[in-house]
Amino acid sequence: WAKNSTEMFIQLYADYEPAIVSGKLKQKTIFEKISGRLAENDYMFSAQQCASKLMALKRMYKKIKDHNNTSGNDRQTWQHYDQMHEIFSKKPWMKPLSTLSSIQTVNHQQSSFRVAMKIFQHVIFN
Repeated sequence: WAKNSTEMFIQLYADYEPAIVSGKLKQKTIFEKISGRLAENDYMFSAQQCASKLMALKRMYKKIKDHNNTSGNDRQTWQHYDQMHEIFSKKPWMKPLSTLSSIQTVNHQQSSFRVAMKIFQHVIFN
């Protein structure tokens, strides 16, 4: 995949992505359509190659996004980052609503509070 074909692929995917989200079209159908549109521009990639390319682009986007969100890391860039960010930045797999560690912290704080209250009640009422 050359830079131009990749950029065109990402733009085509962005154009079709609302149809995937709404359930109007299946991903397989989208990749077949994208493959056809790429072929019109002399980029010959099968629907399967398009699906594989999207997975590779998603992995790279997530890797860079996670790296840049980690405190103390130097900022990484990528030629397709802005296009990918436009499509995927608000997806649940990129921004989980909660994480296990935050849930554990809340549970630990609640548990510590309960223990402190029991000790307090024991001291006051005994």
